[in-house]
Amino acid sequence: MKKLSLITTLAFLYLCPAFAQFNSQMSMMRQQQMYMAQYQHRKDNGQNVGSYQREYAGVCTPLINATFSHKIAYIDPLDNTTVHRMSITRAVKPVSSYGFYGGDFYPIAAMGDNALMAICTEVEMDITQFKPGPVSFYGTDHYDVTFAAIGISVPISVDIKWGGEATLDKSQFSSYTIGFGFAPGIVLTSAAEGDFANYPTNVNNNNNYSKFITHPFFKFEYGIFAGLFIKARVMYSFGKFTYFDYGSGYDQNNGYNISIKGNPNCLTVGLSLTGLSYDWKDVSWWKHPHRHKHHYH
Repeated sequence: MKKLSLITTLAFLYLCPAFAQFNSQMSMMRQQQMYMAQYQHRKDNGQNVGSYQREYAGVCTPLINATFSHKIAYIDPLDNTTVHRMSITRAVKPVSSYGFYGGDFYPIAAMGDNALMAICTEVEMDITQFKPGPVSFYGTDHYDVTFAAIGISVPISVDIKWGGEATLDKSQFSSYTIGFGFAPGIVLTSAAEGDFANYPTNVNNNNNYSKFITHPFFKFEYGIFAGLFIKARVMYSFGKFTYFDYGSGYDQNNGYNISIKGNPNCLTVGLSLTGLSYDWKDVSWWKHPHRHKHHYH
């Protein structure tokens, strides 16, 4: 009986995560089916479905260079007056850096037959890991930590678009976008691997960092229609990015500060798909020799 109970318990523990994952996948499938049903219903009833057909999602890579710094200051115990300062500063590149983003745009003005001005809104999440390497001031007291930073932002921009993405017309093979805007967001950083146990400070219990940020950016996009609309993006963000900044007492000559700060400005490259672009209209000139002007949705 005890053996049967143990087997039942183990089976339950094994199946629970699998069931939870299955249930999550089923929930996502149901949401997707509801989304497509809503889209088809609006389309069948002649309602505007442009917002559905403009939605896109993609992956990106922030190209980051940063500077790691650990500074310490202490008062000489022999005279209680002399202040000693030491620091370790080194350039650090991410061990890994990738992200996901998705968005939509909303036309505000036509600019000829094949171009428009629009407000674009996105949500982006970037995951970056830094490994500054072993740090030691005294030869024996050291630490070696990998920092993981998650950045969540909401880029908002004014875009000018030309081509098929502007007109939602699959017969226009290529599209271009230039845009400028701001991206409010938050950075959350923590020690992902290793710890500060071998370093004689209390930083081991206070190694989480968060900061709200807002930075301006400029972007350029180029896309082609190849069954689906595929779009490459280059975004250049202005300003400094602080990923980690923790310490106490350094400015009072008796403490330390540990920081990872991105070098000024950051370039991000991305690639996205517009999922419902297969359903864009097709007003090829050979199908419509007396083609009318585009109407934006």
